[in-house]
Amino acid sequence: MSPSEFNLHAQCACARRELGKRRFVYPRLISAGKMSQADADKETACMEAILVTLTNLTIEENKRLDLPLFD
Repeated sequence: MSPSEFNLHAQCACARRELGKRRFVYPRLISAGKMSQADADKETACMEAILVTLTNLTIEENKRLDLPLFD
């Protein structure tokens, strides 16, 4: 599949899933000594920022196309 096949809604959904996975997995990695709390916080915050960016782009695109925000 080509990256261009994924619209902003699909990308937002993927980022939400990834954020959920990080929130589930990172505490276990921290407990096992395989990841520091600081790294987990940084990576989670970065994914949150990605989701905010994608959401804002979706809002702007929907305004431009006069579409509802979510299906």
